[in-house]
Amino acid sequence: MRLGAGPVGRRWGIIVPMGCRRTIGGVLTALSLASAPAALAAGPFDRQPDPAELVSMRLALQESALTPGATTMLAVVFDIEPGWHLYWKNPGDTGMPIALRSIETPPGVEVEKVFWPAPERYAHTGLVDYIYEDQAVLLLRLRTSPAAKPDQGEIRVRAEWLVCREACLPGSGSADMPVRILPVGGVPKWNRADSRVFESALARLPMPPEVDPKAGVAAAWDGHTLVLTAKGADRLTWFPDEPYDAPPADALRDGSGAGGTLRVAYDDRARDFTRFTGVLAVERDGRTRWYTIETTGPGGASPVGP
Repeated sequence: MRLGAGPVGRRWGIIVPMGCRRTIGGVLTALSLASAPAALAAGPFDRQPDPAELVSMRLALQESALTPGATTMLAVVFDIEPGWHLYWKNPGDTGMPIALRSIETPPGVEVEKVFWPAPERYAHTGLVDYIYEDQAVLLLRLRTSPAAKPDQGEIRVRAEWLVCREACLPGSGSADMPVRILPVGGVPKWNRADSRVFESALARLPMPPEVDPKAGVAAAWDGHTLVLTAKGADRLTWFPDEPYDAPPADALRDGSGAGGTLRVAYDDRARDFTRFTGVLAVERDGRTRWYTIETTGPGGASPVGP
């Protein structure tokens, strides 16, 4: 199966929407990363860095092979040069998210879903971005058809990104790996060589609050202010996702705070949207957990949580 990019700003298959309100987004569209002007890279460097040296891309399969009728995880791994960063699906005030431009899989194998581990909050010069440093990992859940025949095949992924430090550079790359489809009933082995990659990424996957009895997480609107609470929390941090066209009014001020209540103000544009999603990071007793939040808009909001 082959998945390719659709129109700019449209969710299609697994492609990240690129119609963002971003500073760089006004100059650099999703379909022109590879041909962006060198002026974007102007910055405090003795020489312009080579984008190919800043990010390397590879694939890792959670198991040694694919099994008919079963699912497994494929990790798209981006190793990032120290001091540089890539962007989450909502990049924040600047930047562009990682874009998976195409995925090719053997016949009978499909990508069910793409999972984004929680990012880091990066506050700088009055702005807030949501980033990955050192390593970014996108997890793709693959499902193999029960009718898939035992065979050897290949998985290939092509991606584009913006890598930033004081300045930003567009980059692109592809990675491929051979893959084997076992006979029905075959038992693959775990990929121990990449166990840390999967453990780290899976540990940062946001979960719905209802699956964690200890979450104690709730979300409700007070006018145009989204009130997020978590019982016993030491600190809360909000990573807004959708809608992209109605971001928090002041993410730098409201996006993170001590205690179990976080009040995130939105402006009048919030009234035009009926669905708000994001990730709430809850720090409690020296440990951080991430929860998915989905609520209606302030016009007709119903509380989320207990």
